[in-house]
Parts: sequence; C-alpha cells; structure tokens
Amino acid sequence: MRAPEQDHATIAALSASLAMRPDAERVRSLLGEAFVEHVGCLWPSGRDQGSPAWIVANVDTILATIERLYAMAIEGEPPVRICREMALAPADGPSTVIGTALAALAA
Repeated sequence: MRAPEQDHATIAALSASLAMRPDAERVRSLLGEAFVEHVGCLWPSGRDQGSPAWIVANVDTILATIERLYAMAIEGEPPVRICREMALAPADGPSTVIGTALAALAA
C-alpha cells in the first residue's frame, strides 16, 4: 500500500502542473470520470452529492481540496474519511483517483 505522503506528492504535483499541461482538458476529463465513479467517497453519506456535470466542471477545485486534505493528514491532523478510503484504493487501477493521477503524471 502506498503511504499517504506518496499520494499527497502525486496529487500535489498534478494539481500544481495541471493548468500548464498541453493535455490538461484530457486529464480533467479523466479525473472527472474518476471523481464521478467515486462520488460516494467524496461526499459523506446523507449529503447531497454533486451531479456528474457539476463534478466534471469543478475538477480543479475537487483536486485542490483532496490535496489539502492529504496535507492536513500528513501534518498530523486526524485522518479524514477521504484520505483513508483513497489510501486503501489500489494505486494501479485506472478507475481510482490516485491511479488516474499517476497515469496523468506518467503521460
């Protein structure tokens, strides 16, 4: 299993470089699809979940939020649900958020 520090570094690198990437729209599309597939992990149960269209339109904001949550967990703040669930997701799967981020960085 990958360490939260590794996942944070991956997410932070992608978040910082996304706007300048020539394939930024393709990567946003891939991330949007991954976020939609994991909508239950991104919003706590019982809360209104973002529609797929809203999620795709707000990929940068969601990515920045995930990056900040990882940073908080690494800084010793109590782990939050999303970090635990994403840490347990297989990093090599194309349908996971971390897997999508890793694939985008490798491209």
